[in-house]
Amino acid sequence: MSQLPQRLAYVGAAIVFSYTPTMSDRDDCQRLLDATLPFAEQMLREYGEFLPFGAELRLDGEVVSIGGYDGNEHPPAKEIIALLDDHFRIAASRGQVMATALAYDVRATPPGSTDATDAVAIGLDHQSGYTVDVYFPYRIEQGIVTLQEPFANEGQGRIFQTIPSSDK
Repeated sequence: MSQLPQRLAYVGAAIVFSYTPTMSDRDDCQRLLDATLPFAEQMLREYGEFLPFGAELRLDGEVVSIGGYDGNEHPPAKEIIALLDDHFRIAASRGQVMATALAYDVRATPPGSTDATDAVAIGLDHQSGYTVDVYFPYRIEQGIVTLQEPFANEGQGRIFQTIPSSDK
């Protein structure tokens, strides 16, 4: 796999959409999925891989893209995932976000198959308790990214947990 340029490992935010107050938890998560999947596809098309990144749905309805950078030029994906998860948990514990999305490149085995394939994984968590991991298997041939039939599993619910108070 090719190395991603350092400029793609960033900490930043960009407003993508605005909020409609009547949306359900699944609709909120769909908005986050719609905001993250195109960027993952773009990075796969341009570099053949991508560093983990995310998005959050803030209370005012803004969808904000989030990237992580730990100071290393080529950080392990697990470290960036942990950094992003920590950010999301803190934001959730402070009541600043309604939902989060974490996108990362994985090998996954689709239902009915015995062979693992490359996939874009997007973990979605909502404050209501709705949580799902969506996988988009993909192939890259001559720079063209082809997404295959997605599949989903119940998510791990890592973000909107009850965080013990340090006040006693």
